[in-house]
Amino acid sequence: MTYRNNVSRLAAKLNLSNDPGLREEDIRIAELVFTTHDGTEIPIPGTDMNRGGRLFFQYFCAGPERLVINEAFLVSAKTYFAELWEPDPVPGKRKLLDALRASKFVRVIWK
Repeated sequence: MTYRNNVSRLAAKLNLSNDPGLREEDIRIAELVFTTHDGTEIPIPGTDMNRGGRLFFQYFCAGPERLVINEAFLVSAKTYFAELWEPDPVPGKRKLLDALRASKFVRVIWK
């Protein structure tokens, strides 16, 4: 499955429209704050370009505000983000995924 297919499938599972794209009003996450293994915080504000990524966290982080990023979570992320998972040759192009791969925790800032 491609990333776009995975976003569409998850949106359908959550009864959200993805036609022609996800709507910001359906995404309940305003920001994600990742904490790396050395304690550095990496804030990822909500943007039009990361709605699909925030949808993933919305689904998996429905309850807790802070989530431990463990191996099982990373496997789910790798499957969901599909062809986008591997680091991009252009540093900083996929900030959310770079932060996720480098972090131990993520804190969800809900709208």
